[in-house]
Amino acid sequence: MEVTMLTSPEDPWVFANAKSVDDVNFQNWPETVGLFMPCWNNRDVIEQTVQSLVAMPERYPFGLVAIDGGSTDGTVECLTAAGVPVVSLAQPRKNLMNEMVELWLGKYDRLADMFSREDRVGYLGFVHTDADYGVDPSWLSKLVAECWSDSKIGCVGPAYDDQTQALPEGLHVANCPIFVIPVPVVKALYRRHGWWIDPNYWSGTSYCDWDMQWHLKELGYLSVVSTWSRIRHFCQGTRAKLWVDEPDFRRRDDENRVYYHSKWPAGVSPFGGTT
Repeated sequence: MEVTMLTSPEDPWVFANAKSVDDVNFQNWPETVGLFMPCWNNRDVIEQTVQSLVAMPERYPFGLVAIDGGSTDGTVECLTAAGVPVVSLAQPRKNLMNEMVELWLGKYDRLADMFSREDRVGYLGFVHTDADYGVDPSWLSKLVAECWSDSKIGCVGPAYDDQTQALPEGLHVANCPIFVIPVPVVKALYRRHGWWIDPNYWSGTSYCDWDMQWHLKELGYLSVVSTWSRIRHFCQGTRAKLWVDEPDFRRRDDENRVYYHSKWPAGVSPFGGTT
């Protein structure tokens, strides 16, 4: 199956590898993953990441949207040249994850309990800007298979190459990065809270993923790492998503930490560790 890449966030079924909307197989939407990648001024690293995504030998249907925080180093030009649509959002901003979800699913109507375009994809996924996804060509299909096999999985991510020796084979319950989450789980979070990620967190810093997994745990879902699905994390470019400099990042990170500790007792993580 060919990789499907979104060419416009306004039209969910116009893909780069289709001549027209009629060429897209609508029957595949439950398996399609809507990926989003926040980025800012990290061109060389992002180019490696995008190439590893679109050049995978094993094809799996996904769409990819980049959310740019005002890059000035040619990142946007690099992405558009690769066929990746870019949505520009000026920084600074609080957490952007909810806006990214709405690019794929549309606005959420709480009274009707539905998204305006929720049938465009079956899963949502988060792409780090500093990872090699070609190290395991089937990483995405494996994550979808894990979600499909167990209705209790609310979020599943791949293991980093350097983690696989430390984790038991199979699924490992852990504080995993936000990678793939089924749309019905996103809907459950919106139904409960009105958002997917608490909008009070600064994006591009920490603790918001831990917080989301607390809420998944409240709803009876598991957050797991799949050791059968692997990526290579080759630098710390992810943190270049939407912040300007190191002091600014630390200030926002401190704000996230204070907010997290104010919500959860003793700063305990949802998986038994401490923050």
